[in-house]
Amino acid sequence: ANNYGTSTQIGTAVSFDGNEWVEKKDAPVLQLGSPGAWDDTEVETPYVIYVPSNPDSMKYMMWYSGATTENNLFDTDCFGFPAIYQIGLAFSSDGLNWTKYNNTTNDSLPLFSESDPVLSIPSYNGCTPDFVNSQPEVTIAVAEPCVLYEEGIYKMYCIGLGSTDTSWPPIGEVRIRILYTESNDGINWDPLQVILDIGDSTDFDSVLVMSPDVIKIDQSYWMFYPGNTTEEIWAGTEIGLATSTDGINFIKDPNNPLLKRTPGASNAYALNGPSAILFNDTLRVYYSAAQDSFPLLLPTIGYSFLDSPLSTLIPESFDNSVSTRIYPNPFSYSTTIEFENIQNEIHTLILFDAMGQLVRITENISTGLIKFRRMNLASGLYFFQLWTDRQVIATGKLLIE
Repeated sequence: ANNYGTSTQIGTAVSFDGNEWVEKKDAPVLQLGSPGAWDDTEVETPYVIYVPSNPDSMKYMMWYSGATTENNLFDTDCFGFPAIYQIGLAFSSDGLNWTKYNNTTNDSLPLFSESDPVLSIPSYNGCTPDFVNSQPEVTIAVAEPCVLYEEGIYKMYCIGLGSTDTSWPPIGEVRIRILYTESNDGINWDPLQVILDIGDSTDFDSVLVMSPDVIKIDQSYWMFYPGNTTEEIWAGTEIGLATSTDGINFIKDPNNPLLKRTPGASNAYALNGPSAILFNDTLRVYYSAAQDSFPLLLPTIGYSFLDSPLSTLIPESFDNSVSTRIYPNPFSYSTTIEFENIQNEIHTLILFDAMGQLVRITENISTGLIKFRRMNLASGLYFFQLWTDRQVIATGKLLIE
């Protein structure tokens, strides 16, 4: 969130249907770092995943963009980046209360005090100009993370703002590209590589590609990303699609852009920040939109369903939803949730109360029967989500008498 003229911080909202959202806290859930910290000016563009195998205090992991205007090596405002951007990490046990990562260790576990970035640029990690020569795509900023967790590997997609000039500091051509890296722990990352560059002069993304959001559907990776034909990030951006079979080599869709601006509508000026989610059998792409330029920018959040002509790309097995049978429901002491699990995949059941508060997580479900016991839960209405390691496959309601 941003009050325009002040700094950006991160809030949270919850929804049971993806349409109506309720803000959970009056205060930000992730605030600015203290003065002089690497994230003392901006914290934004969060990406959150849930890792059941992590310790309780670290089951929710949030990567985010942080920025400071201190020690800025560049005299000009390149592509709207007046500050130095890097990527940080925070942990949470409930998705609402977060603690930033700090690289001081004790018994191999992070100590959480003032935070440290987990993905840096040369001006902040003490790298020599040799690093600039080898990785010119990140000489100015690295930001806007998206992270997938697959078979014990963290896979990050982000943007790099860099220069083809190998002098230090760089003063040559500057461009934004989409990058990729991997990690075994979400903290220490491999060298970045460019996986999506700008398009040709006649394409919608001829000058900018940014804000990648990647979702895996069956064996395909779908990347939604904004593109632009000008150097102004919030001016005319529209959202395109690229697909991949390995998560690294992406092919842009020939029908791009997928989501276009509409004259006179709330998205007349720009579409940005895509976020795709597979909810039951429907793929939704949320986005931020703006109707006018500064100082009347005032972005809003909307969403779109995946629609023709891209629907022809959806695999036949796209419908990953499963039906559930709950008996008895309502119940007083216990109930059974039954669903199809032929391959004995591992599932997680997440339960929320009527106010959207997380109240219980049941992990390592390997059969198609869940014996759910009331225990200390109060009478009332509850909502559950049934997850595989990558998506929600079923939702439902439980009524405790």
